[in-house]
Amino acid sequence: MHYWVDQTWTYQMGAVFLSQEGGTTVRVGPSIAAYNTSTGNTTLTLAPISLDGSAMIAGSGPVRVETRMRGSGPPSLDRVCENVFLTIKADDPVTAGAWQRAFSEVGQRARDEDVNISEWEIGRDKDTAWLYVKPQGSKYVILSMYPANYTVTIHNAASLAE
Repeated sequence: MHYWVDQTWTYQMGAVFLSQEGGTTVRVGPSIAAYNTSTGNTTLTLAPISLDGSAMIAGSGPVRVETRMRGSGPPSLDRVCENVFLTIKADDPVTAGAWQRAFSEVGQRARDEDVNISEWEIGRDKDTAWLYVKPQGSKYVILSMYPANYTVTIHNAASLAE
């Protein structure tokens, strides 16, 4: 007897979410990094990932997913800010909650880099999640964005190797 769990994998802005009957969880966090500079400012780097190729697949057989990076140029955004307010408008409150957890994971990684995340606010209101970074005193946020473009192809995979 086989038992299959009804599930949906969703890719959004570099993050991968798994939705099942019990809710939605973050399987891969978004490409956001934070660290301190030598002057005590916070650097926040975003790498929004754009996927071209197969948009949707359904089935029960094995598949092989192949990705190929098509390049990334200089930062499309590179500025010094007094604060940064990132928002995600999700399709529903469950997905917004997953984004709130994804932003919390970004905060945990930042704390590991000795960033003072007590100056951060992470929250959610209905279908919107946010990450607000506001350093205290005369400190700044250096915001950079490096878009990355990938081609994705999905191939049937043989279930037996000979």
